Amino acid sequence: RSDPCCKSARPMPDRLGAPAAGPVLILTPTGRDAERAATLLSAEGIESRIYSTFADLWATLDDTAGAVLLADEALFRADLNGLATRLAAQPPWSDLPFIVLTQVGMAARRRMAELNLADKLGNVIFLERPLNVLSLISAVRLALRARRRQRQVRDYLAEQIGGAERETARLEARVQERTAALKEAERERQKIALALAQAQKMEAVGQLTGGVAHDFNNMLTGIAGNLELLQARLAQGRIDRLGRYIDMAQQSAQRAAALTQRLLAFSR
Repeated sequence: RSDPCCKSARPMPDRLGAPAAGPVLILTPTGRDAERAATLLSAEGIESRIYSTFADLWATLDDTAGAVLLADEALFRADLNGLATRLAAQPPWSDLPFIVLTQVGMAARRRMAELNLADKLGNVIFLERPLNVLSLISAVRLALRARRRQRQVRDYLAEQIGGAERETARLEARVQERTAALKEAERERQKIALALAQAQKMEAVGQLTGGVAHDFNNMLTGIAGNLELLQARLAQGRIDRLGRYIDMAQQSAQRAAALTQRLLAFSR
């Protein structure tokens, strides 16, 4: 098994203020296009990694890649449907750029058209060989610039989502505080309502007590008044009409007894 060969270089200057795009992954199985491209990119400060087989490239392909530089012969026997499925599963921010080196001529173009790379790879640039230095560097810079923009969008979205989550947490905390305050206010309202109901009951009992006392006072006045008249008649030796005073006193006593029964029924 052959391991990927890497070319290190100082990071390419970034005037976008965006995160680094990542290395260019190079796969050209025949000829010296890979070494030549890696040398040209290194001179421009662009990091690259050379792979000898599509399987090696596939094993390390992930979101850290900046772009992929492929020769058309690497694609003729590759699992393009699997690659398309993998690319479709990229994060929402990611659209990995591909630069495909093609042969010159109608036959080569027809064969490339049959591969339908535009649909399978999505973000793809085609360059005809032999390589033109200016065209290659320009295409790679364009691809990496787009990749940096993608990472910039990723970080911006992450920042916005983080801010939204913090704001949501703050609002949820406020809602919880308000909910707790409302519950406490409801408990206070219930206590006040209970105290008010108790006060109203006590007021009703007080009014009833006052009415009962007034009625009892009237009945006792009737009993006491008739007894005084009865006592005065007896002191005078006058015994006529005594039964009337006794009857009136008994009537007042009976009313008092009836009121007492009603009070007992009310208390039950």
